[in-house]
Amino acid sequence: MEDSKPKFKCDSETEKPSLVLVHEPGLEVLLAVEHPHDWGFDPSLTEYNKSSGRWLEDAVREHQEMTRILKREDIGVLHLKDLLERNIPNVVKYLENQFERVWQRIGNFDSKVQSAIREAYEQIVESPVEGLLQGLEFGKIFRQLPYDVKMQVYRSLKTMTPQTSIYFMQDPVIASPAGLIKSRMSMWIRRQEPDIVEIALGKENYIHRLRSTTEGGDVTMCSYPHKEAFA
Repeated sequence: MEDSKPKFKCDSETEKPSLVLVHEPGLEVLLAVEHPHDWGFDPSLTEYNKSSGRWLEDAVREHQEMTRILKREDIGVLHLKDLLERNIPNVVKYLENQFERVWQRIGNFDSKVQSAIREAYEQIVESPVEGLLQGLEFGKIFRQLPYDVKMQVYRSLKTMTPQTSIYFMQDPVIASPAGLIKSRMSMWIRRQEPDIVEIALGKENYIHRLRSTTEGGDVTMCSYPHKEAFA
């Protein structure tokens, strides 16, 4: 960064923002719409007579209208997916690290599930950004497994889950006057979000990371310095 000034920062909580980071809802949210209670969504979603596909269409339309309003107000819009596509090498590196954890635990599952995970991996490496966002759901065979089996896998691995809530951009990253702060999510279904956003925005723009505690809901509230955190 030029003159050590942060590329992304926030100097005011009341003035109009100059730049906003967004993510348009995609296929990664469908599982949460179908089973909202397990994924931190409002359980009342199941009370509406609307398919998950229709829900996604409406969510995308509302998101696109929001971005149009932001641009009309001369507010810059950064799309998470575009940033990830420009940083494929780090996306692939991150996926490799996550699957190292998967391979260490794959023996806990029966042969059918193991085959589904391997098939998902092969598809994910072909389309790393979509694979990163959709997790193991990106694999056709894995997606067709019974829901309770998939949840057993996700709870065991705690990685490569569909990123159902990543469009809540105020959670995985916090902008300060000095630069960005990396959040730490307490909900296991959301723990990858700060890593993914960090890949998109660039690790060099971060000055702090939050340390895991049991307080603070989704985002924990204890921090320590950048150099120690990222050494």
